[in-house]
Amino acid sequence: MGCCSSEMKTLPRNQVVDRIKIAIEQNHWLKLPTLFAVLEKIQPEKLSAIDRPIIETKEITLNPFAYSIWLGQKETFIYMYENLHPNILELEHQLAKYNMTALDIICQKGYIEILKLYIPIYTDYQITLMHSIENHYDPSLPANIYTPIQKACEIGNIVVVSTIVNYYKTNCPNGLVNIKIPFILDINYQDENTGENCPLIACRNGNYTMMRYLHENCQANFFAKNKHDENAINVCLAGYRREPKLTYYECIVYLVNTIGVDFMHMHEESLLIAEDPKIIGFLEKKLKEKGVNVTKKDVERFNAIKQPPIPKTDLEIDLDKLQEHEFVIKNYIGDESYIEHKDDTMNFSILNDNAVLMHR
Repeated sequence: MGCCSSEMKTLPRNQVVDRIKIAIEQNHWLKLPTLFAVLEKIQPEKLSAIDRPIIETKEITLNPFAYSIWLGQKETFIYMYENLHPNILELEHQLAKYNMTALDIICQKGYIEILKLYIPIYTDYQITLMHSIENHYDPSLPANIYTPIQKACEIGNIVVVSTIVNYYKTNCPNGLVNIKIPFILDINYQDENTGENCPLIACRNGNYTMMRYLHENCQANFFAKNKHDENAINVCLAGYRREPKLTYYECIVYLVNTIGVDFMHMHEESLLIAEDPKIIGFLEKKLKEKGVNVTKKDVERFNAIKQPPIPKTDLEIDLDKLQEHEFVIKNYIGDESYIEHKDDTMNFSILNDNAVLMHR
């Protein structure tokens, strides 16, 4: 051991950094204390080796602890956190320079086990973190459209969403708020740009399974309206025009018949943008039951609007503009540095508090 340590002291800095990188990639965490000590002797700095941004992966530079998160190396993450005591504030400060948080990485990549470990860490630091992270964001870089839980909702990762929701259910039993849920992990938080929360995002994407989970397990707020005064039905109809899927009919029926979202709200606009014949017939029938005898053709004729293509709504235009500049974690992943983390790849099976998680 002493010989190895003496030998490493003569290595140039870049070779020591390479060995740290490899040790993390291969989950050889026991090598890290010696490597960190050598690096600190070769290049003394105020920051400890575990907190220094020294590992480059494509266009982003990470410190060793952040790199373990980036790769989803749970064992190395646990060892470093419990034994080497990384500076969480420094970690988030460095990530904020790229307009992201550790939770963005964890949620977008679906690292469930690390997510379970990091939620309480983030919750403990949330007030200090949110204040300091805002001061490190770079407005010249691509920004996230959504919070980490909203992004998980958008990409349909129900296991990530349920992991977060169940953590706070466990820690806030019987509705008693023992801890404050950070807004970036709150399913009902409404985005500052669009006004949409997780339920509205699920509606926009026509994700029927996610909608059912959010309603039946989380009692999520499907009655929120976005910045353009559109409710869940309006948003769902707009989503169909972006990516027509059969599930949108199920979503509309579920919103009306099960959740009870007001289909009378902006009903003419709803008929104008509706394109699926089944959805159109359903809405016309529900309106007739309310004494509103109007059809899509009537509304089009009255407004002198021809059949599709129909111009995009203001919100759709806003979303398109935002997505052009959206930060997506995968854009920063180089093939040479990515290690597939298969342990946490799961499918969500049943919609209840005791969700069955099935490994592929």
